[in-house]
Amino acid sequence: MPAQLRLAPPSTFWSGRIDGASRSSQASNNGADCRAAATRELAASIGAVVVHKGPTTIVAYPDGPALVVANGGPALATAGTGDVLAGAVTALLAQGVDPVRAAASEAWLRAEAGCEQVGLVARGLPDRLGLLLTDG
Repeated sequence: MPAQLRLAPPSTFWSGRIDGASRSSQASNNGADCRAAATRELAASIGAVVVHKGPTTIVAYPDGPALVVANGGPALATAGTGDVLAGAVTALLAQGVDPVRAAASEAWLRAEAGCEQVGLVARGLPDRLGLLLTDG
């Protein structure tokens, strides 16, 4: 485990690359399974909910299975969309929402917001999230 993770409080929300796998291995048939296993392992080792973005987003918690969010599209592969996800999860956590529910809900909403978008940039994502929450 990286030293930075050992120093983090258990409630820290992490987003980023955690498995060291190449993008080509993530795109293979067993890529999601490998990513899910790596995400579950990290969640268990640090005792926190972990969100692992990629072609599918994996949400894992320390003592349970990984949740796979597979409804996103390539529009989310742009700078800053993960920051929007982290901010949205943090907002839910501040309201007392369970960490797993907050992470999984926002991962799904973020993916849904990017499903049919072309040229999505991070600054447009909060508006799309708002539309999904109010209009369905």
